[in-house]
Amino acid sequence: MAGGAVTAITVTTGGSRYTSAPVVTVSAPPSGTSATATATVSGGVVTGITVKTPGSGYTAAPTITIARPPAIPAATATATSY
Repeated sequence: MAGGAVTAITVTTGGSRYTSAPVVTVSAPPSGTSATATATVSGGVVTGITVKTPGSGYTAAPTITIARPPAIPAATATATSY
């Protein structure tokens, strides 16, 4: 952070089973505006997060939340009578 703004976000665990970029949420500062960010996914894993707007008013590093991947659908079957 520099001057109360978020300058970078580092992925600590990339997760798995992502089929598209998840929503990234940056917690709000005590005053000012919230930062925004987007994730990059490669091979089902979050590989990076880009700060889109740095926000302002942060006095400590904000909490970053990455949405879980969508649930894996269950297999389905149809019985046929004969």
